[in-house]
Amino acid sequence: MITEKEIVYSILNSLRGGHSNNNDLLSNRLIRSWIAAERANLLLQFTDSGRSVSEENYQSLSTKTFTLVSDNIYKHTLPKIIYFNRRSGVRIRYNNEAVLMCTKSQDRNYQKDNYFSSVKRAWVIGNEMYVRIGTGNETNLNLDIDAILYHPSDEFYYNWETDVYPLQSELITVLKQTAIKNEQNIINMALNDTTNNFTSDNGTQ
Repeated sequence: MITEKEIVYSILNSLRGGHSNNNDLLSNRLIRSWIAAERANLLLQFTDSGRSVSEENYQSLSTKTFTLVSDNIYKHTLPKIIYFNRRSGVRIRYNNEAVLMCTKSQDRNYQKDNYFSSVKRAWVIGNEMYVRIGTGNETNLNLDIDAILYHPSDEFYYNWETDVYPLQSELITVLKQTAIKNEQNIINMALNDTTNNFTSDNGTQ
């Protein structure tokens, strides 16, 4: 059980230990953006071989209100979600009943085909999530969603300093090691550019 703050400071201390003059290149926000990208890559690699994602990766989102757009189709704009095989990065419930996600290839078929008009389904186009539920008599519907967000802090109730970071425990060490290795290379390149610019500005060939 570890917080995002603990991960960030562990990485930050390791990176700063390599260079005493790189403090201006590093910030909490920058490190958090790095680990968000590395987390997404790790999880995608982890599931490539057919392995299921752990419960530890999901966040329970605040209740989302979907608005009727046509017939019995409702829409809501969601933050960026990491989708895996068969869209397993999100789970949706309406009145405690599961609403299944379409696969990417099915998305537009469910939107257009009247054959599916009575089947509870959800699909994504861009950042918009659509759900087909009920008869369309209600203007708005509240849905409960668990999702693996690309940026965990996109969930209003998430506190990066105190909440457990949503990543399965066996990948935490890998995340830190990968982030440190990749970002050390970026820092080295930035420092070299700074040195070269300084040398050039001072007329040294």
